[in-house]
Amino acid sequence: MQSFLLEKLLPVTEEEKRLLAGGDLERKLYTADREFVVSGMRLSNGKEIAVRAHTRFTSFPQHKHNYAETMIVLSGQITHVIGGRRFSLGAGDILFMNRHVTHAVERAGEGDIGVNLIVSDSFLNRLAERMSSTVFSPFIEENAKGNGSPSCLVFRTAGVPQLENLEENMLCEITAKEQDTQILSDTFALLLTCLSKKQDDLLLFSNTILSKEERRRAAVMSYVRDNYREGTPSDLAEKLALSPTYLSHLVTDLFGDTLNRLLTKEKLRHAALLLAETELSVEQIYYSVGFDSSSYFHRAFRKIYGVKPLDYRRQNKAKKEKD
Repeated sequence: MQSFLLEKLLPVTEEEKRLLAGGDLERKLYTADREFVVSGMRLSNGKEIAVRAHTRFTSFPQHKHNYAETMIVLSGQITHVIGGRRFSLGAGDILFMNRHVTHAVERAGEGDIGVNLIVSDSFLNRLAERMSSTVFSPFIEENAKGNGSPSCLVFRTAGVPQLENLEENMLCEITAKEQDTQILSDTFALLLTCLSKKQDDLLLFSNTILSKEERRRAAVMSYVRDNYREGTPSDLAEKLALSPTYLSHLVTDLFGDTLNRLLTKEKLRHAALLLAETELSVEQIYYSVGFDSSSYFHRAFRKIYGVKPLDYRRQNKAKKEKD
């Protein structure tokens, strides 16, 4: 972690000065409820994600949130108690808690620096499809339920440059004078994607265990997302150390579809995004996502989306102008 970024979070805040002077934790700063349910009041004006530095020099008693919370520890150590279990998080550790988790936080010292990300339900719900068949899938699913089960995940990212860079990018945005919430949201979504791809190596704890079938679904979908342009059944079979015949039956059993059709659908999904968000020509788009034939692309696109590619672009443009 870049030292100049940590230096921005190291100074003692006014709230922390009161705590150092012997004051008590002011619950009204966090909730108006009689029960200690921390409010996502920072998610105002349509914000999907907000941040605050973790308050040091005090312990937080048992409490919940009315939103999903993510804590990233930047230096030192911060200890959470969840369901009677202590989680001592060090630099580079990330804790995800859905809104049904009850937890306490032990007193943090001056060098124990962490940031809390306040994540809206609507934002998580939009990530649901992207996170399908990953360890985040049940986390998001339970968060969306009114009486869902508590779900928490702990990852260790120290020493993984790709993830450290994403965390630094988020911290740069967090400490900027004027935050760009869109960049923050996009970076957070990318962080979840990267963690899900490395979950076998970096996941320290999950109170939701993926079954063998779910892990295989995750492996197939990860391959489809990463290799939709040039992926093949034989390549995936080799990566999973399975015979092509067994892989074919496995994918059909898991998804009710062939791998080639899953790859085609992913190509079309990316094509639809490019049609809606860029001015690239249809020819440029179908080549860029891996189609060789214009006629095949048009037939496949219309079969999935019900309209021609250019009509899809016009409809999206009209919708944006209306909004």
